[in-house]
Amino acid sequence: PEELVIKGRWIQKNFLAVVDYADPIHPTQRPAVNIPGSLAGVSHGGDVIFTKGMHYDEETLVTNNREWLDALAYDGVAAHLMDSIAYSSQWPHLAEVTQQGYVIAGQIQEDKKDDDHSVADIVFGLYTLSSWFLNDEGNFERQDPLWNLPFGASELKLTDDQLLLRQGQEVWGFNIEESGALQLQSVYEPFGCYWFNLSGTVLDEGDHLWIPASDYGADRLSPTGPDRPLVRVSGGTFFGECEGYCKTSIHVGPTRTTFTASALDQSLPTYRQYAYGANNWASIADTVDWNVFSELPEIVGCPDCADGGGEWIEVNVAGESHRVTFGNGVKIDAIQPLIERIRSLRGGFKIPEPKIDSVNYIRIESDCEDLCRRRIHINQSTSRWTFSDPLGQLRAKNYSERTPTLDWDRLDSLIDWRVVQDLVSRESAICYSCPGTEWIEITGGNQIYLIPAWFEEVSDLKGFLFSMLNKYQIKPETEGVPEE
Repeated sequence: PEELVIKGRWIQKNFLAVVDYADPIHPTQRPAVNIPGSLAGVSHGGDVIFTKGMHYDEETLVTNNREWLDALAYDGVAAHLMDSIAYSSQWPHLAEVTQQGYVIAGQIQEDKKDDDHSVADIVFGLYTLSSWFLNDEGNFERQDPLWNLPFGASELKLTDDQLLLRQGQEVWGFNIEESGALQLQSVYEPFGCYWFNLSGTVLDEGDHLWIPASDYGADRLSPTGPDRPLVRVSGGTFFGECEGYCKTSIHVGPTRTTFTASALDQSLPTYRQYAYGANNWASIADTVDWNVFSELPEIVGCPDCADGGGEWIEVNVAGESHRVTFGNGVKIDAIQPLIERIRSLRGGFKIPEPKIDSVNYIRIESDCEDLCRRRIHINQSTSRWTFSDPLGQLRAKNYSERTPTLDWDRLDSLIDWRVVQDLVSRESAICYSCPGTEWIEITGGNQIYLIPAWFEEVSDLKGFLFSMLNKYQIKPETEGVPEE
């Protein structure tokens, strides 16, 4: 065999080992079967298995780091992929499989509707819990309702037809119906911070939850009835006939407020700004009456008619959400305090002039030894070159100089934000240690946009950056001559 050359890459494989106890006296171990991820559960008497892991390109063995939930048919000899659903980029990713074959998963990526006015708003903080099953075609299908949670679930535990979910110190108890639907039955909240694990908890016949309480022994928690906890309140504006930032939105959660602004044609970088703390949440939660809000029609009046623009407000409670869209500046008596509060919070954020903050261009040279990772960082004032060893065994070399105004203006003219945001949305896999790899990182609007440099759409930008990178060349060191 050829000599193994370590390139600093990790390749991980998972195998399923099954022991057949058809003959309990002489159990048989079946040959190990390669599966796409770690085992999440089994159903249908072992004929279906579920795994959780990343997908890799068969030729390059490169991944975009997106984690997937896979369903496979297992015949004892091999595992055959039936369907996959992607987790979102927000963690943690959880999955439990019931005896009936339902998969209870946290943070599955949900596709947004084309007419969603916040479709360009990627806002983290809204954790979801959903139930999935395989239909007759072997494809994943979600069983409503979709549960929104105020915080990320850190742990799940199945007990017969019940599911326990822990988020922070609270434990939510769900009943799993025959259809696989989840219904919130009770909420448990301990007095004090025990930092317990659900694996050590027990539900008694009175529906009390016993939790380990460290030096205090055990604590018995009484269930409280669920009252549709408020999860998040959002609101935004949109204008169909305009240039620039035509869509704005604000998303208020228990600990963080997120403001976004985007262009309809993606000609500008999406702008995001965050405010941390609970003050905004406390002020807006007092204005929400879920019973009143949920009874309002989804469309009020004629939003954005005669190019007047529109507004929307969405309220998320555990297990349900409702959105109301109406004309810009319209008054709705039933929820006017909520509307005024949303407008006030949204008006507190200011959108700066869109601009490029910096650009990085990185190349991992092929047929190269030593300092093969070449990088140039350019901002309006300074350009910096860094040449380093991908294996980290040699000292890097650095150079810097002032960025000429003509170079910065040329760089700014080559960046088309429509192209940048389109390429970012493709979630292309990049091997950051593979020889021959090159990519571009553009910072603007408080965001970093990372795109592969091999796409034709950015060939002119890449050509300019490559010429800038080549201003400095690595000179081979002469043995015995000290560095300058």
